[in-house]
Amino acid sequence: ERDPGRIEPTHRIRWPKDCEQYTKIHYKRPECPPEIKGGCAMIHQPYDLYYNGESAAKHGVYVVRRPDIPAPEEKVEYVEVRGRNGSLTVREKTYQDIEFEIELNYMAEPELWAETFRAVKKWLLSDGSRELRFTDDPGFFRKVKGITMGTNERTSIRIGKITPTFRCDPFEYLMAGRNPVTDYTNL
Repeated sequence: ERDPGRIEPTHRIRWPKDCEQYTKIHYKRPECPPEIKGGCAMIHQPYDLYYNGESAAKHGVYVVRRPDIPAPEEKVEYVEVRGRNGSLTVREKTYQDIEFEIELNYMAEPELWAETFRAVKKWLLSDGSRELRFTDDPGFFRKVKGITMGTNERTSIRIGKITPTFRCDPFEYLMAGRNPVTDYTNL
């Protein structure tokens, strides 16, 4: 006998325990009962990054794993004073830029391998909005100050790996309104 309070799924998606390549997106539908937290519809979306408004996938490169993005560090100076216990703390009330790497890979025919790398370099080193955002954090972006491309590693005859280093403002910015987030206590 069927339980009338049970919600039947329209389809099932198998999620690996540690699914690095995909983002789960939950949408709240009006027909979802209030006891269902997070909604009752999911979309299986590949994890991607956008730089200058263009996705990495559009350029044939894919994020291998989500980057480890450090928290910004406050600029603080500790001054030793002779005859005083401890040090004096001078806070500038400003923050240092952050740097992080994003491991990318791509696949191309052997004769197009170098051409693919050049196209990726052109995209990442081009002028434009210099905004970086990730599909698993769609409401925020980071302002990129510079990118160091690093080495183009050939892992096989058709597969290349690039690990560019992104130097960014210390803050995240809201897509809506383009305002800096400086108070991390309310997020």
